[in-house]
Amino acid sequence: MDRKIIKIIKWSLLLSLIFSSLYLFNYSYFKASNGIFLLNALDSVGGKIGNYIAFDVDSPAWLLFRPYHLKQRRDCFGRLRLFYKYKIPYTDPIYVDNGKRVGCVIDFWYLNLKACPGPDIYDIGEKPMEPFLRSNSAIVFYYVLTADGYYKTILTPDDYKIIDSFLNTKRIPYLKSIALQIKTMPFFLKSELNHLETDANNVLLQMLMLVFTVVFSIPYLYCQVVVPPTLSIPFFFLGVAFSIFYIVTPYRILKRIKERILGKL
Repeated sequence: MDRKIIKIIKWSLLLSLIFSSLYLFNYSYFKASNGIFLLNALDSVGGKIGNYIAFDVDSPAWLLFRPYHLKQRRDCFGRLRLFYKYKIPYTDPIYVDNGKRVGCVIDFWYLNLKACPGPDIYDIGEKPMEPFLRSNSAIVFYYVLTADGYYKTILTPDDYKIIDSFLNTKRIPYLKSIALQIKTMPFFLKSELNHLETDANNVLLQMLMLVFTVVFSIPYLYCQVVVPPTLSIPFFFLGVAFSIFYIVTPYRILKRIKERILGKL
């Protein structure tokens, strides 16, 4: 392989490690910790992911430019927050203060379940937020302020369908797993923009970092699509190890390795 091509590959891998490793780490653990069961549950209800979806910590931009009140937070690592839009809104006034609930905010927790909201941590209004646990992960539903001034966690029939599918689905067919990931990939790539702050002094630098994160994540994410969930985390660390090896290995050694491989073939 030409020395210039190897240099381009090395720089690409280096930039990928710098800008996208946190994002890819989050996605790998999301997928390995029942993330596919969450995507399947949302898909089975017939609605769609709404206007935002985001990992709490997924890039250097979040770590460097997050708001002051989040600087000291350590409880959100390993959480995906999304807005799920129902196929048909619920117009019964008991569900929301204006009599029209179009969707719900759902947290998907993994890696750090000790910080997951529950009856012993948060008590809002008439009923505390309840985590619905599935081994090493959980989903939590959040609701809006009602007319009487309380937060209420009244579940809609769609919510119960999501919970039931998430908790009781035994296995996701491999091909459906691939289809679910491809279908939701644009939302995950777009999620970086949800961390963009309005600080005029840093907005251009943030934007540059976010674009780099997305661009250098795309090749890995589409490789990750075909990897079974049980191998998602090993695949991530294998990719990191290979990238580091390729970056630090001198050109002459890479050339010898290539010649030996071609010789055996």
